[in-house]
Amino acid sequence: MWGLLAGKAHPASESAAGKSTLNRLEVSIARQTDGSDRYHKIDLDEQAIHRLFTNWYIDTHRSDPPGLIVLDLDATDDRLHDGQQGAFFHGYYDHYCYLPLYIFAGDHLLWAELRRSNIDTSAGSSDAVAQIVEQLRQTWPGIAIILPADSGFAREELMSWCESNEVDFVFGLAKNSRLRQAIAKQARAARQLHEQSGKSERVFAEFFYQTLDSWSRRRRVIGKTEHGSKGANPRFVVSSLSAEDMDKRCLYEEF
Repeated sequence: MWGLLAGKAHPASESAAGKSTLNRLEVSIARQTDGSDRYHKIDLDEQAIHRLFTNWYIDTHRSDPPGLIVLDLDATDDRLHDGQQGAFFHGYYDHYCYLPLYIFAGDHLLWAELRRSNIDTSAGSSDAVAQIVEQLRQTWPGIAIILPADSGFAREELMSWCESNEVDFVFGLAKNSRLRQAIAKQARAARQLHEQSGKSERVFAEFFYQTLDSWSRRRRVIGKTEHGSKGANPRFVVSSLSAEDMDKRCLYEEF
């Protein structure tokens, strides 16, 4: 039954790992080399494990290759309730937790990495994306790949890697005074439209922007300024996609 649930092609003859086997894999990382490991039975192949989910995704689509692959990056809290190793308090989530990294392609999980929460949200994401993209393009050379993610991933390391490897991205961008000033005209227009209609109104803008010291180049930013009964609500995304690839409203609202 466990073999069947694990998706084994021949569940009656293929073994499925139970808790004891998984424990042996875990402790094999610290395998002793002084001759006292006579109970050691199996070794852990970390690279094979990292590649497993993406291989499953590729196998699922061999007969119907995708024209575009969207890799969703996300991090969330894995709440801790006791004195687990590596526990840290996270200010945003307001409790002790881990901060695992997930990467999905549609409904398919391609990456799941348990991390401590005293790190930047994007930590390790460049290496994870690089490995997944390498696997995908070994099977489908030149396939179009886009990464959408929230502002926690709008970091120079990941964006520059994407630009160097022909991978597009659309990341949320944390607002600041310079970004607000860049869409001041659109903010006034949205307020005037709201005063006329009494409804929530939104106006879009796009411009090229570079941080004072953390970005290596200017990048395309789309700003959405929305004015409603509670006032203005400006938001921003940064993208490698050009205006010819996708106009500002479509990129923000639909993608």
